[in-house]
Amino acid sequence: MRLSQLVGKALAFFLPPLVAVELIIRLLAPGPFAGVRRLMDFYEPVRTGPAPIHYLFIGSSRVAAAVDVPTFRRVLGDTTGARHIYNLGQGYSTLAEHYLALRRLPDSLLQSTVLLVGLKHGVPPSDLFTDTWHGLWADPRWPLLLSPILRVQDLPAYWWQADDALRAKLTVTAGVFLHSIRYGRFIRGKVRALLDRLPQQLGLRPSVSSGPSVLAARGGIRTDSAGIAEVRRQILEQMRAADALRPDSLIPDWDRTVFADLVRLMQRHSGRVVVFNVPLTSWHRLTDRPTREKIQSFRKWARRHDVLVLNVPADYPDEAFPDLVHLADAYAPDFTRKLAEGYLQAHVPNWSSR
Repeated sequence: MRLSQLVGKALAFFLPPLVAVELIIRLLAPGPFAGVRRLMDFYEPVRTGPAPIHYLFIGSSRVAAAVDVPTFRRVLGDTTGARHIYNLGQGYSTLAEHYLALRRLPDSLLQSTVLLVGLKHGVPPSDLFTDTWHGLWADPRWPLLLSPILRVQDLPAYWWQADDALRAKLTVTAGVFLHSIRYGRFIRGKVRALLDRLPQQLGLRPSVSSGPSVLAARGGIRTDSAGIAEVRRQILEQMRAADALRPDSLIPDWDRTVFADLVRLMQRHSGRVVVFNVPLTSWHRLTDRPTREKIQSFRKWARRHDVLVLNVPADYPDEAFPDLVHLADAYAPDFTRKLAEGYLQAHVPNWSSR
């Protein structure tokens, strides 16, 4: 059999089911896929919300867990809900993804927005992978977060500049065009959860009673007991690893970083960027710590470019992190209050005396 005939038969066998799955997903969305669409395209809440955005929190799932929007609103004195405030901290997101998503928002949404970026140790971009556009655009653990916010015209730059693995680039590119690729992980998770619950539903295994989760169910954070246990296992393995205390990356020119592009994007819309440190366990406070030279060079650059750097008191006990990564929901209001008060004291003269 010729190769062309073999390829033709393979396409004839696999293509119709793939097309059918793609059409079903597109026809059913929003419907059953509304939740996963919001998760994959994590900027949808602001893109479809009212304009302008007054305050927008971005960063990893640590930001999603630690920032409580109602508390931030209350400290600002916004009792009527007049300000549009969003927490878009997202698990496995990168600084490049946040920039690309912000760039796609209508100009009317970003006018005079205060963008609050949560990072480990308050210095970019250690917690979000990307130093420059020649680094990683997507987290290798979840590259498909990049697909819904990547424009077709961005693909050549992504393939040419990004340091993502070939497999990640192929996955992201496929996800730009195919919903079935984007939602594959979600569908597999639903099937796995269904199979896990099947013995209980058949009466072959007693149901497990569990109280409310101690983690905030936002930003892609797994709050089920298995998810928390798995994250703890991974962190404990990192603690035991010999390379846990690794040297920090050097930034020879902050103007060439993704973070600098983010600042310029916001300032073109008369907005301002604020950087704050996210809460960390005692182990994380000791690891991945930026060098003193990096901290000083960044803060010098930040002052020169009107970036506000906040030092928020966030030394919570390790027991406040159920999975050793995310701050428990009960502590989020306290951290957010300190964050909001720090912002007001730095942004509004004599606020503390009012």
